[in-house]
Amino acid sequence: MGSLFFRGILGRCERLMLLLAAVFLALTFAGPLWSLRLDAPQYPEGLALHVYAWKLGGKIDIINALNHYIGMKAVRESDFIEFRILPWIFGGAALMFLGAAASRRRWMAGATLLVLAPILAFLLYDLYRWLWTYGNELDPRAPIRLAPFTPPMIGSNRVANFRTLSYFNWGTLLLAAGLVLAGVALWRSRPSRRGEGGP
Repeated sequence: MGSLFFRGILGRCERLMLLLAAVFLALTFAGPLWSLRLDAPQYPEGLALHVYAWKLGGKIDIINALNHYIGMKAVRESDFIEFRILPWIFGGAALMFLGAAASRRRWMAGATLLVLAPILAFLLYDLYRWLWTYGNELDPRAPIRLAPFTPPMIGSNRVANFRTLSYFNWGTLLLAAGLVLAGVALWRSRPSRRGEGGP
């Protein structure tokens, strides 16, 4: 474990990979991490909800007005503490990768990946939890009564006359690319490959 994540130093190629990983993590703030699209005959252009690392985007007001009819609670940024925490997590990881690239300190990249792994696993659970909450805690006094449901994290679903499509967007793809690059950099620079204290 120590040689895989902590011991040794980074070579030139690995430092470039970590620099690119830091750029990718910084760019995740520009793109949505997860998106939901609703299509119906009365909305041929579709209605989209986008979840960024720091905010919500899309036709939120219209979606909330529609959700009211089926008893679903309104989607509000203020309900999500994640928007106040994620920028620090992703920003801190980008700075750690940048610091590792600048200093050649391999342990900085290894520690960052070890900390991020359980956080990202929790974020997947957290997304599922929010989807379950919105779909299952329906107001029984709503004008339209629906059976409780859980919107999928990935895939399509039908709610009344709406077809929904949910998917991880390009912000998540950039995040994944950055983590893969960091992982490859650690693997390439492991002491068992270069010898302890390699170039």
